[in-house]
Amino acid sequence: MIEQLTGLDSLFLYGEAGNTPMHIAPLLVYEAVDKKEGRAPIEAIRRVFQERLERSPIFRRKLVPVPMNLDHPYWVNDENFNLDFHVSHIALPKPGSWRQLCSQLARLHAEPLDRNRPLWEAYVIEGLDDIDGLTKGSFALFIKVHHAAADGAGSVQILQAIHDLQAKPRAYNGSGATTLDRQPATIEGMPTTSKLLSTAVRNSLRSPLRLVNVARRSLTSSVNDLMHSNRKTQAVQLKVARTRFSATVSAQRVFGAVNLETERIKEIRSLMKGATANDVVLAIVAGGLRQYLEDKNELPQESLVSGVPANMRSRSSESGGGNEVSVMRVPMATHIKSPLKRLKVISEATSVAKEELASRGESIMSDIGESIPPLVASLGIRAVTEAGLIARTRPVFNTIVSNVPGAQIPHYLAGARLVQSLGAAPCWDSMGLFHTVSSYESSFAISFQACQAMLPDPEFYEHCLDAAVVELYEYTKTSKRRDRVSDRSLRAAKRSVREAA
Repeated sequence: MIEQLTGLDSLFLYGEAGNTPMHIAPLLVYEAVDKKEGRAPIEAIRRVFQERLERSPIFRRKLVPVPMNLDHPYWVNDENFNLDFHVSHIALPKPGSWRQLCSQLARLHAEPLDRNRPLWEAYVIEGLDDIDGLTKGSFALFIKVHHAAADGAGSVQILQAIHDLQAKPRAYNGSGATTLDRQPATIEGMPTTSKLLSTAVRNSLRSPLRLVNVARRSLTSSVNDLMHSNRKTQAVQLKVARTRFSATVSAQRVFGAVNLETERIKEIRSLMKGATANDVVLAIVAGGLRQYLEDKNELPQESLVSGVPANMRSRSSESGGGNEVSVMRVPMATHIKSPLKRLKVISEATSVAKEELASRGESIMSDIGESIPPLVASLGIRAVTEAGLIARTRPVFNTIVSNVPGAQIPHYLAGARLVQSLGAAPCWDSMGLFHTVSSYESSFAISFQACQAMLPDPEFYEHCLDAAVVELYEYTKTSKRRDRVSDRSLRAAKRSVREAA
């Protein structure tokens, strides 16, 4: 089926360069099906993908660019689709530690996807034998999906397609699809050059009208902002400080993650009226960043600012791919020493940011993507990127903290039970650190992807995040021990890193 990319989806293509691959990547960890054999069911996993390709359009569709970038590209079904190019099998060297897994993921994530094929790849990774909490024979599935094809919420569709709700896989009808929700494959030929160009001309005539609509919505949003200005905090009018993550990113990446105890999150949340679990996680990231930059003697006097993506999908569009997202700006209160006061500021700011997002109603990111002519967008973004201009301007955010809600009931892949869900996301110039918050079966995890030159010590940053959890939790329990706990946590983190080195 032929479908044109939206302006917002296309921006993720135009902004991609050798040092900024634009894909998101869920990381899923499973228990071994056969603990005696201790191997991943490779062939069974390949069969699951093969038999469920029709459950998501993302699996089969590839890009067709319009000549001279006169219009946004199109998705078409790949008539020569070959699963061998999309599902691979690798193994960690012994002993199979957490740090080895992180290094492998960072290398995989730094490689761009092949635009001549459907924009996704999956890697079955064996040898996770020396990771705390995992049984021998556990394995991981790392799925790279281009951001032009799906946002965080859209990628959930792929995960739903390959998973079962019980250990025994669903019955197959033997014709390449499951007996549930089967959709017939639709194969259409490549659109002709003349067809692409004629459509591009028609679309270009609509551009002035799109620009008028963007201006109208922006004016309405500004009026709403003024009307509600008495309720605002620092959430909107924020001056963003430059940090080590605000420069031009390299082509190398690092990956890391910390697990969060759900009960601790609940206890912290219960002590702050109106706070959400997302507010608590934001406060943890803020605490970790504060400690990390403080250790480098680089903590700005003003608050760091986080970009928090918000899913704008309606129920009617949940089955589609692409991007339907806006971004809230939330101060992280990193200039405040007290973690409890920091949480309070974050909670109030996210509440205001949500109100403002609701008042706008539509995503300004989508508006911008639709209003810029494709040729201008593709050439302009490329020129700005190659000249390094993005990194020279004042950053919009200091980091991104994206929450991707997961399933709350057990899921299985080829009979293997899913035990942990993490995620990786793109980094780009002036945005060298990205956090992904994942949840599964009432558990949380914070993953981070960063430019290696900007964050050369991911293990230390993991310890800073862990220390931020301890600091916030202990601070809520008793104010008398707060300073002692904070100092001890950071000293322990530094000592642990030195010993590991």
